[in-house]
Amino acid sequence: MNLNGKKIAAFSILESIVAMVIVMLAFGITTLLIVKVNQSNFNRKAELILFLQQSAQTSALTKQFIDKEEYYKEYRIESKFQLLEENTKLVHIVLEAINEQEETIVKWEEISRLN
Repeated sequence: MNLNGKKIAAFSILESIVAMVIVMLAFGITTLLIVKVNQSNFNRKAELILFLQQSAQTSALTKQFIDKEEYYKEYRIESKFQLLEENTKLVHIVLEAINEQEETIVKWEEISRLN
């Protein structure tokens, strides 16, 4: 092959192709790992949202509106209830999942009727 009158050795092209394949494999493996980590975090948050929603519904059905702390797996769940107005009989329910570093991971808010 001629490029401005110079010949390029065939092994140089082969080395370039092998190097590109190695780089593409490294990018592919890295992308796969990043996707798996993000999917794991999404699944964990979705599980926490379902747990908080279920807890809020249980409190609304049993009419037990008492501020409390409980634990679900490695998360502390804080439940807070506040009466919005006396004559409307509406309760503002706030549930938060907090990790060991005191960061709020998921927060669920709902308004329920006291009837």
